[in-house]
Amino acid sequence: MMGLMAKLYDKQVFFDGGIGTELQKYGFQDYPLDQACLTAKDLVRKVHHSYVEAGATMLTTNTFRVTACKSEDEVRQIVKNAVSLAKEQNSEFVQLSVGPGDFRELTRDNEEWLTARYRLQGELACRYHVSAIILETFSSLAELELAIKAIRSVCHCPVFISCPLTEEGATYGGDNLVDFIKLAEGHRVQALGINCAEMSADLVSLVSKLRLITELPLIIQANKGVPDKKAHYPCQDDDYLKYGLALHQLGVEGLGGCCGTTPDLMKQLYLKLT
Repeated sequence: MMGLMAKLYDKQVFFDGGIGTELQKYGFQDYPLDQACLTAKDLVRKVHHSYVEAGATMLTTNTFRVTACKSEDEVRQIVKNAVSLAKEQNSEFVQLSVGPGDFRELTRDNEEWLTARYRLQGELACRYHVSAIILETFSSLAELELAIKAIRSVCHCPVFISCPLTEEGATYGGDNLVDFIKLAEGHRVQALGINCAEMSADLVSLVSKLRLITELPLIIQANKGVPDKKAHYPCQDDDYLKYGLALHQLGVEGLGGCCGTTPDLMKQLYLKLT
């Protein structure tokens, strides 16, 4: 049987879509949304199951905000439950979602705190045998590098990194595209990508540039834009699918969704890719 990286290079890994927005759609209102792994397990199961039914082969754990948890015990319990809830669905692969902390800038004190927190998540990833760790939605490359080093010190599973980028290719912390790629290649991560950016012609243009300057596998998990007060998203499904297919034709190895995407939309995307 082909392993994760072989399948990713062969464009046979279908990433799931939005988790938090699906939980909210089903009525979960607590924040952060990873609390659902403690208090609303059936809803988390429902979301994961819906994506597997849609055709996803890579499920993402509902753990994006765990880095900012107040206690290590809470981190341990949420991650344990989250991985278990995802694995119950018998998907081919499960990736542990690791997000940034809540600090606006790194200081000596919070660097030590963050290092311990990322190391703990790396240890838990190994303990519960996830397929990969995805470090996602980081705005600071300095914190992203800290996370990579901490996790790599305790865990040797594949590491993917993903940031939201502006139309010009900058992170929201002001780092540029070249620095992002240098970080990825310098630390030999297994894939890099863009997430939480709107699916659009601008995103396709940015990815075409990215494709030319790195040979690393690319994972693109775009959202549907910023919703209005009635939770209507600006990116229409037809446009999402059109641009998703364009990304596939550019050679993007891994495609999935982010905020506002649904199992039904992902199913339509997977069908276009096969």
